[in-house]
Amino acid sequence: GGYSSFLIAVILGTIYYISNSLDRINRSLTDVDEFILDIETIDDHFAEQAKDRKNLFLRGHNSDDLEKYLGEVNNLTQSIRDSTRRALGNPLSKSYKADLEIFLQDHSELMEVYLQGVDLLKRTQDYREGDQFVRGEGKGVGKILDQILAQLKDDRQKLFVKNQQDIQVFLLTSTAALIVV
Repeated sequence: GGYSSFLIAVILGTIYYISNSLDRINRSLTDVDEFILDIETIDDHFAEQAKDRKNLFLRGHNSDDLEKYLGEVNNLTQSIRDSTRRALGNPLSKSYKADLEIFLQDHSELMEVYLQGVDLLKRTQDYREGDQFVRGEGKGVGKILDQILAQLKDDRQKLFVKNQQDIQVFLLTSTAALIVV
């Protein structure tokens, strides 16, 4: 009876330990996936803002349209800043901190240029001058996010392979230990 109780306790303890260990190994992938989602959100907001920045001059000929698109651009600017700061608070952001800070700085500079272009449009009432002033600005800003996402996806794939190897070794070791017991 004592041996059977001991064996049941060891088996249940081992199953609990294996389950928690496997969960911990897989949680690392979940954390990376959440960080990737944060960066993709920033990238989506930046792409959406790029459309509104373009419309700012192409469709913002009257003051109502201009204010509408300017409001959307400003809202997305705040959303991009908030999302980037939130991503920087993620423990996984250490490797990407410098790139994210460069992105924030470049984005701020881009928005200053766009606000100067809007001021030019308001002064001259000629959307072509504002559009010409900002043309070509911001091309490199989005590339930073693309590079971060590409690196994150590569890191995720490497982590996935490592986790699979860790799981195989862990299960083999745990099974061998359970058989010995």
